[in-house]
Amino acid sequence: MQVSFSLRQDKIDKQGLMPIRALITFQGVKIRRVIKNTKTKPKHWNKKAQRLKAPLKSEVYNYHIEYNKILDEFEDKVKKIFRYILLNNITPTKEFILEKLEKEEEINLFHDFFISFQEFIDKSKNTKAERTIKSYVTTINFIKDFTKETGFEVRFDTLDYNFYEKFQDYAFEIRETKNNYFGKLITIIKTFMTWSFERDYHKNLDYKKFKVKEDDIEVIYLTMDELLSLYNYSFKNERLKRTKDFYCFGCFTGLRFSDLKLLK
Repeated sequence: MQVSFSLRQDKIDKQGLMPIRALITFQGVKIRRVIKNTKTKPKHWNKKAQRLKAPLKSEVYNYHIEYNKILDEFEDKVKKIFRYILLNNITPTKEFILEKLEKEEEINLFHDFFISFQEFIDKSKNTKAERTIKSYVTTINFIKDFTKETGFEVRFDTLDYNFYEKFQDYAFEIRETKNNYFGKLITIIKTFMTWSFERDYHKNLDYKKFKVKEDDIEVIYLTMDELLSLYNYSFKNERLKRTKDFYCFGCFTGLRFSDLKLLK
């Protein structure tokens, strides 16, 4: 990858000023981009250094310090984009480069989405219940399946509404999930994105636009009279007796089935 700067001699204005244009080249691809709000006269342009020269004392100030700073920042941003591409194993395209150049946000060089999600899971093991950790693992696996099936590159910067719609289509049409399960996936993704945002892993807040829709589910339960009737019923089959005791114990204590299984 190379970045160079030159003057657009075909765009000279009435004051004799020419726009400064950047040329980005990589893998045979060329991207030309005019640097906004930067113009200079040919006599103030250093072709070898590709920067502006200071004017003579007798000349009007030409903003060479400000403009050179803009050029330095642009070149630095392009280099960061390509370092980001390298670190995240991304295939560079003209469209990707232009999209990154348009965004004002700082380019994060070091945090991979899936590596960070695994870190999020590992650090939650000491504070979250086992079933919560399992739901986190299920979610990251679901996202990985989504990337394999659709080819969508999931990164911190691509989690926008476009991702949300594609992820939703995949969940409903391919995996045939229900609203409540999809809502659970989105809730966990938003929890992770907030966790990683607080650690400066990314600057993307588009995920806050993701909506969670849940359907009302009919909750079926026993009345106290029905529960006591079952509790006092005497099964002849030993297996059914144990099953009844196990079930009634869960009802009286309010423990989840997964917690009951752990009791000794």
